[in-house]
Amino acid sequence: MANTKSSVLENTTDCLAPTFWSPLFGMCTDKFGVGWMVSVPGPQM
Repeated sequence: MANTKSSVLENTTDCLAPTFWSPLFGMCTDKFGVGWMVSVPGPQM
């Protein structure tokens, strides 16, 4: 299997990090130019 990060992701805009709305959030662009935003939900109140 190919290295997923180097073969699919071209540009990481924002590293995965905690934010005020999510315990883990990040953005990247894949090799086709499609932008992705990843947001992990926190505990429900």
